[in-house]
Amino acid sequence: METYKVINGVSFADDTNEQVCNILSNLSRNTRIRVWYGDQVTGKSWNDDNDMTGYVGRSTGTVKVPLMIANNRSTGGGALLESYIIKIVDTQTKRVMYQHPAFNQPTFTNDGANILADGQHFGRNSTPASAARFCDFMNGKRMNK
Repeated sequence: METYKVINGVSFADDTNEQVCNILSNLSRNTRIRVWYGDQVTGKSWNDDNDMTGYVGRSTGTVKVPLMIANNRSTGGGALLESYIIKIVDTQTKRVMYQHPAFNQPTFTNDGANILADGQHFGRNSTPASAARFCDFMNGKRMNK
């Protein structure tokens, strides 16, 4: 049976960073955030780009886990992988609320519609403009794609 730590009524995996737990459990329902997932030891980003922005809610039931909710009118969403969060940013102010001490990720650039991560092929978008927006999102300059 798994054990959890409970902070302000929200259950977190035991290995979740204490600062991440406090931030997620104390966020206002009106605060939209962006999270980065990654390796908790090295701080290396997984470079995820889906379901990374939204509002934090909590599930129902006996174990109330934090959820990433698409907008503040939504009632449900996917569970956050809170023990793998390496960075949290307030999307309105772009203030970094938490960052792993060794946070690192590649620099994303585009060559036309091609997306490069530290010069290596990462993906391709349909247009150079959408590739540039995607790179800005991955680099944290934009909070949506």
